[in-house]
Amino acid sequence: MSDETPHDDSRTDGAGEKIPSPKSLLKEAKRTAEADPGLAEPLYLRAIAAAPNDAEPLREYALFLWIVRNDFDQAESHFVLSIAAAPNDFRSLGFYAVFASQIRRDADRAEELFQRSLTANPSNAYFLGKYADFLYDVRKDFDRAEACYEKAIACSPRNAIVLACYAEFALNARKSFDLARALFERAVEAAPTDPRILGGYADFLCREGNDPQKAEATFERAIAVNPNHATNLALFASFLYDERDDADRAEELFKLAIQIDPNHTGALNNYAGLLLRVRKDADRAETLYRRAIDADPRNAAALANYSLFLKEARNDRESADQFIALATELDPKNEMVRRIREELDDSA
Repeated sequence: MSDETPHDDSRTDGAGEKIPSPKSLLKEAKRTAEADPGLAEPLYLRAIAAAPNDAEPLREYALFLWIVRNDFDQAESHFVLSIAAAPNDFRSLGFYAVFASQIRRDADRAEELFQRSLTANPSNAYFLGKYADFLYDVRKDFDRAEACYEKAIACSPRNAIVLACYAEFALNARKSFDLARALFERAVEAAPTDPRILGGYADFLCREGNDPQKAEATFERAIAVNPNHATNLALFASFLYDERDDADRAEELFKLAIQIDPNHTGALNNYAGLLLRVRKDADRAETLYRRAIDADPRNAAALANYSLFLKEARNDRESADQFIALATELDPKNEMVRRIREELDDSA
């Protein structure tokens, strides 16, 4: 048998019928997970039943429960089972670390799991990048985060996602437009049709401010690749509103982004601002600000914007002070939060 021939570890029953292997069941489950979760779930369960001590089906089912079903308790139970089956499986440890950070907001547990994952596989660029994101976003440890990004890129120089995440770090934490531009250009070269990379690069070009035409063209390119990418739609809507003064098209794109992802905090937050300032509709704006905060109660930008709304539109200074205090506590280095805080202080 040649090396290119796939290995088929299926078996046959007494009647000669082929019994699907756990790997083939898992492959089919992953293929259908997003398009038809109802079809995929029994396949995951059959794969687990066929190999109950194999970490991979347990881990993949945990990811399905988390990302597709939003059943966080069952997802966590299966992450725990996958690690019990293989205590040094770096993928189970790493994905559980991301879950612990993003869903459970348990930074200490996430740190422990990241450390175990990277001890088991120190050169995995994906989890090095995720750990760098954690150190940056959660721990606010910029030096360790940067070292982790650099190590991830050294392990995988053309990993576009890591390059783009490091670019965002360089821009926001180090205020280095030159480094961010170089990293984004490398990311786009590595993945020229990835809408996440194109959208991030377009947003960078917008924030850099030197070439709005290129920013707009890159947004258009990103949306042409994936017209249903909610984040890119929301970013492009903000660009059209802020840079092109095109509130009508911006509103269309905000609505589409929210239709695709009803809990997209950025789209909800920024569309609320448009409704308030352009449409003069404070009630609808407040509804969206509240939805943004409900979707992500720890989003400092949403909290800060809502605090400004409460002060300007509702004349509710007490509540405004409470929300800006929480935003400052969550992200004290956020420039927008600091600017709104100063504006509120000046008006006291």
